[in-house]
Amino acid sequence: MTGRARDELQPGLRSVVVSYYVVFFVVTDDEVQIRRIVHGSRDTGSLAFDEE
Repeated sequence: MTGRARDELQPGLRSVVVSYYVVFFVVTDDEVQIRRIVHGSRDTGSLAFDEE
């Protein structure tokens, strides 16, 4: 599986850096759900993610 595990923000959440942005996503059995895209200079530790 690709991306960095970000379980400290939400269980099952992963992230990958694309250019100047960080893409947060969750992988399910049949799809990839993009949860948020933020600029890389932003403090990602302060982001809130709703669990679905």
